[in-house]
Amino acid sequence: MLGLNKRIVAMPRRTYNKIKIKITCFSQGFSLIEVSLAILVLSIILSGSLKMFSQGHGLARKSKEKAVVYSLAREILEEYSDWSWLVARTGANPPSNGVYVNPPLTVTRNNVNYMPSLIISSGPLAASELKQLEVNVTWAGGSFQVKTLKGNY
Repeated sequence: MLGLNKRIVAMPRRTYNKIKIKITCFSQGFSLIEVSLAILVLSIILSGSLKMFSQGHGLARKSKEKAVVYSLAREILEEYSDWSWLVARTGANPPSNGVYVNPPLTVTRNNVNYMPSLIISSGPLAASELKQLEVNVTWAGGSFQVKTLKGNY
């Protein structure tokens, strides 16, 4: 029976492309070095793939946080875009310079705590009817600042 197997192995076969194929018999299996190299190659490929997904998830989370921060800063600027709101907030006309924290000290959205504040200061001109509004929003991932001018016109 062994002689029969050797004869089959030694006989070349032809395919339609006229390529000779030898049929071999794996009687010994894989060595420890071959298995170790295969595991090493697979682990490198899988770790790279997992890192790519992890970074993608982190970037999506940061993008979502920034979108919330922009929205929150815009809401505060829109709320105080009217001069009468600034007068009511500060208790003086023209509005007093200073740092004002919104009544909710911390705003929680999507399980992230944001701390907005409004800074009112004199504008670039000496006019009493012109104020600079600065909104600062801080959170664990960073901070965001936006400035605008508001006049009583």
